[in-house]
Amino acid sequence: MPLIALGRITDPAEAEAILRAGDGDLIGLGRALVADPAWLRKAAANRAHDIRYCLSCNTCWGTIISYHQPIACVNNPRVGKADEVDFWPGPAAHPLRVTVVGAGVAGLEAAWVAAARGHAVTVFGRSAEPGGKARLRALLPGGETITSIYDYQIVAARRAGAKLVLGVQAALQDVLASRPDLVVLASGSRMLPPSWLPASALEDGLVPDLRSAMEDLAGRPGRQDGTAVIYDADHTEGVYAAAEALRARFGRVVIVTPRDTVATDMQLVTRQGVLRRLAEQGIEVLTLAEPVWSERWEEGEVECANVYTGARTLLRDVALLAYATPRVVDTALLAGCGPPGLRYEWSATVRRRANCWRPPPAATRRAAPPDAIRRAGGSRHFRGRRQRRELLRSALPAGAALHQSPGRHRRRRCWGKIALSDT
Repeated sequence: MPLIALGRITDPAEAEAILRAGDGDLIGLGRALVADPAWLRKAAANRAHDIRYCLSCNTCWGTIISYHQPIACVNNPRVGKADEVDFWPGPAAHPLRVTVVGAGVAGLEAAWVAAARGHAVTVFGRSAEPGGKARLRALLPGGETITSIYDYQIVAARRAGAKLVLGVQAALQDVLASRPDLVVLASGSRMLPPSWLPASALEDGLVPDLRSAMEDLAGRPGRQDGTAVIYDADHTEGVYAAAEALRARFGRVVIVTPRDTVATDMQLVTRQGVLRRLAEQGIEVLTLAEPVWSERWEEGEVECANVYTGARTLLRDVALLAYATPRVVDTALLAGCGPPGLRYEWSATVRRRANCWRPPPAATRRAAPPDAIRRAGGSRHFRGRRQRRELLRSALPAGAALHQSPGRHRRRRCWGKIALSDT
């Protein structure tokens, strides 16, 4: 009786090795074909570099089961469409000069699709290597498959003729020097400081955001004494991958969250794995709590208060305290706003403009810059298109306007089309 080997087999080389070793007679593929329905065609043609690999993130499962939406895939924007098999964009009627600021996964997706359509594309990337913050995630536990996202995009961008300018912190004059007709802002985001953290502690760098903390620790091998504490208001899988990495370095890791559990913004089947690993590795979770800033920090102690009763829990011997929170887009480049007529597009637009779909971070759905919040007199968390639009408009520099065209506003799918332009 033939034996079918299956389960997280995503690479043609892995599949071939299983057959040659006699561990199976056939290979069964499921999610790998959702990520790239041309998987077999590309493997047979020795085009493994062209495959959009499955990340095993279970987004496909979650959109159907949890959100009752048509199937979706983090790495296949065209899943379910008639032309998704070995898709390559058709030519544009009117080629433009397009400048993309940001070489992360959103910027690269916009770049390769635009270049493939015949536009002259220039991409500015701050780091020496493209991939953005996805490169940091790839270094953390469970991040081995993340590299396949930007590996594919880099190959596609170069094949399409996009020009990558890396290791450059693009300023307005750099953008203007490329003489663009359209500027796509995909310059990333930053985590919003939590309300319990005083400005002085933030300015002194006493409490970094989690991404900055992990970048810093990446260059410091070896174990460290003490307790690492993560304030988790984000609840996506990168937080718990970071917790696992910290557990390998510190004697104790504690996750503090104001919610009643952790990993609430993850697919159920993926969340179960997170909860299991946290338990197996002895990573502690303190729920319904927030840190209370006090002079105890100087002694390596952090007090946490229950969000309902105020009851205090004291964490001792704290060597690292970092926060993971909703994020706000980086709009530094808009400070100058450019000459009249120069058209900008927000990084969120990339998901529709470049025919790609990625679940937007929680911050883009419900958070605005703190200074905009203070001007609007509102909370940092908000819902509704009108309220979101008003807060975003208040955050724009003088002379810029916010335009939104109709789009599908499905839960966890996408915004409409957001464009920033001069008036």
